[in-house]
Amino acid sequence: MLAQSPRVPPLDVVAPCWRMRSPSGRLLHCAVYKTAVGLEVRAGYADDLLHSQRVFDVDEGRRYAEELRQAVRAKGGFEDLPVGGNAAP
Repeated sequence: MLAQSPRVPPLDVVAPCWRMRSPSGRLLHCAVYKTAVGLEVRAGYADDLLHSQRVFDVDEGRRYAEELRQAVRAKGGFEDLPVGGNAAP
């Protein structure tokens, strides 16, 4: 008998923060999400989560996301993209 993997609750985007194109052309995105345990800032490529951080509220999440954006930009080669209604690419 195969073991079933636990069901992961869906993530709801509360506040899209930013999107960038990497030097390799991949889309990197960041947003504040509502999770089962509260709010979380998540940054990554499509289904490849690179960083997450729990935050107290949306304002704190936006501030933290901006710090992440500046750190990514400092690496060089990333292009800022417009943020639509959803932070996912």
